[in-house]
Amino acid sequence: MVQKAAQAITSNAPAEVNRDAGTVPLDISASSGLPVELTIDDEEVATLDGTSLNILRLGTVRITATQEGDANHEPAEPVTVTVRVTDPSANLPVRVHKAVSPNGDGINEYLIIEAIKEYPDNRVSIFNRNGTVVWEASGYNNGTVAFRGVVTGGHYVPAGTYFYVAEIKVNGEWKYEKGWFVLRY
Repeated sequence: MVQKAAQAITSNAPAEVNRDAGTVPLDISASSGLPVELTIDDEEVATLDGTSLNILRLGTVRITATQEGDANHEPAEPVTVTVRVTDPSANLPVRVHKAVSPNGDGINEYLIIEAIKEYPDNRVSIFNRNGTVVWEASGYNNGTVAFRGVVTGGHYVPAGTYFYVAEIKVNGEWKYEKGWFVLRY
């Protein structure tokens, strides 16, 4: 019986990258020289193309590298690295998109707030041009809690410009940002 050789995965992935970095090459390899398989946990923040990380939005992604081994090598212990996508020039560590179009085409179906999942203590309020609150929620998460143009009672608000206040708790302190977005169907 042949003893299989051990192998290890090494990574020099950056801990933090700027949102406008575009594509970031990842230096992740197995000591055996065998190809490493990469998976990512949040494709809203970034996607993988081989060993390149394509930066899409603010947030945090975890990249897991695995190598299953072969006839000569034992499987490697999986390695997970965390990469945080930031915008050092922003006042708030989240970014609210300027367009919402809940029309079923899969693009901008809800008000996207980049990195909001990292700040679960949050509150989002949306106002019409008269200053009337049309929608508000705590715990906004771009999923089960997200503005899709529908208000209480299941009615759609008219297309147009709306205003928001996004409040998030950062290191125990509440911070907020005001702005606007366009809603089209």
